[in-house]
Amino acid sequence: MFFGIYLLIKFLEKLNIYIYLCRCGAEEIIPTVLMICIAFLTSAVAVLLYKNVKHKDTVIVLTVAFYFIIFPLLIGLAVISENGKYFEYSSDDKKHDIVVNECSFLLAGGGAVYEKTSFCTMRRVGGYTTDDGFLPFTNNAFYFIWNENDFELHHAVYGISDKEYETVKMKYVK
Repeated sequence: MFFGIYLLIKFLEKLNIYIYLCRCGAEEIIPTVLMICIAFLTSAVAVLLYKNVKHKDTVIVLTVAFYFIIFPLLIGLAVISENGKYFEYSSDDKKHDIVVNECSFLLAGGGAVYEKTSFCTMRRVGGYTTDDGFLPFTNNAFYFIWNENDFELHHAVYGISDKEYETVKMKYVK
């Protein structure tokens, strides 16, 4: 079942449809689903080995080692590779809801911009990049200009004191 959920999320992404529930995107949902799949698979293999092996103690030790050593390491890697924060905005006429997933890694910053298409899905409409890992949405160094068929994102590139803003124009999905 969980592997089916994973495949569904990946298939929808190929169609430019992204899952978004309770301020969590597919980037946060997929590692959780994969961890559950790995746990179930490991349990199934352990039960199979336990039934067919003479040295049952070895199977128990390896399974416990996995759950208390390797599995927490995998969860830690999933947490470290977190893709950032989500921010939600509505156009002036309240017809369009925009979601921004902002992240930074080392000296690169940026984000993906989506438009919500339902209570649990969104479509990517564009993105932006910054320098030195600067996060304009976290630092409130951005603004939108809402038009009838599109919108403009104006964001600082280097920092809050930076007077130069970059402009990214994106079309609405709907």
